[in-house]
Amino acid sequence: MAVLQPWHFGITVSDLERAIGFYCDGLGLQLRHRQTQDNEYTARMLGYPSCRIDIAQLQCAAAHGVSQHVIELIQFTTPSVVHQPGPMHRVGTVHVALLVDEIDETLARARRHGARPHSDVVDITAGVNTGGKVVWLTDPDGVLIEMVQPRPRPNGDNNAPIAQETP
Repeated sequence: MAVLQPWHFGITVSDLERAIGFYCDGLGLQLRHRQTQDNEYTARMLGYPSCRIDIAQLQCAAAHGVSQHVIELIQFTTPSVVHQPGPMHRVGTVHVALLVDEIDETLARARRHGARPHSDVVDITAGVNTGGKVVWLTDPDGVLIEMVQPRPRPNGDNNAPIAQETP
């Protein structure tokens, strides 16, 4: 028995409409599905006696995987949201890493939608992703996002591995 593949990554947000705007208009993901869950199984699953959540499922342009969405945005109506983002070096902190094709343009667009970069775009000069570019940013709710533009692939072969082994 083993994990087969990621199903999706869920992010609790304070304002679902703003988050959809950021992730779709700012980062270029696509809205796949929206729903409200206000039922017994959701309350039991999440451990709240009564629970109501609004959900937006987002996919990449090149959707893949069983669930067809990569990020699920969740806004709690009941119970109400608690806003407590912490420092990135806190144990348990999670980040979302996204593969992008034009990192400078994507970062500029994300900034216009409320992203707060931790630095300028950085060239990757060591490790398995040498030759690529990376930037870390925070979304409007404080969620950590890593954007990676991979190194150019050999002969433009889009099926070649993105990361390379180091000696």
